[in-house]
Amino acid sequence: INLRDRPRITYTEEEDPKDDHYLYCEDCKSFFMEECELHGPAFFVPDIPVPLGAPDRARLTLPSGLEVRTSSIPEAGLGVFNQGNTVPAGAHYGPYEGEITDKDQAMESGYSWVIYKSRHWDDYIDAGRDTHSNWMRYVNCARSEEEQNLVAFQYRGGILYRCCKPIAVGEELLVWYGGEYARDLGIVFDYLWDKKSCAKGTLLSPLNLLSSSLSLFLWNNTSTALATSSSVHSSYIHFIYFILHNYYLFLN
Repeated sequence: INLRDRPRITYTEEEDPKDDHYLYCEDCKSFFMEECELHGPAFFVPDIPVPLGAPDRARLTLPSGLEVRTSSIPEAGLGVFNQGNTVPAGAHYGPYEGEITDKDQAMESGYSWVIYKSRHWDDYIDAGRDTHSNWMRYVNCARSEEEQNLVAFQYRGGILYRCCKPIAVGEELLVWYGGEYARDLGIVFDYLWDKKSCAKGTLLSPLNLLSSSLSLFLWNNTSTALATSSSVHSSYIHFIYFILHNYYLFLN
């Protein structure tokens, strides 16, 4: 047998789908792509189109049936409430809109999400300006599992909110993050979430704040602090200032 006479065959393997290409069915309690085999395609609630840069743009993008008013959470400022029909479990809102920023600026904002790209690359989206964001900036963080009705997760390079249980008329939309989203983000995400929770009125305990600050400090400074004894001393002073500064922010 002459192997040279055999027809050439090109073998191709299907590319593994990225983690953020999956959606979750609240009925089946399982992940799917494109559409659920039993319940069909996912339900997405569209924003009202508003030109970027328009005054009060974020509020104007509210989907029909939602309203921004004073939150039910003390000292949380504004919140988003359902004033239309009951929102079914499995409904999706988003993506979260804002401006791409760097890590340092994201750390100072209570309106930032981190978008995982790879082990060495993340993007940060900040909705601090209401002229360059959408209504999702007003959604507050849930204080407990019982009051949570939205799950934040990453999908195709953006942040979506999925209804994890029906939201009745008059109820406030309250979000917590999904485990699959936070899995690869680590310390930076922990700090951003703590910042978001504080800014939205879901206050941290001093112990949690200290833990978050310590983790972020170590993540940023461990590699350089061991270089010389002088850098160790400088980093130690910086660490003390960092902890006291964040504790002051907590108290105020």
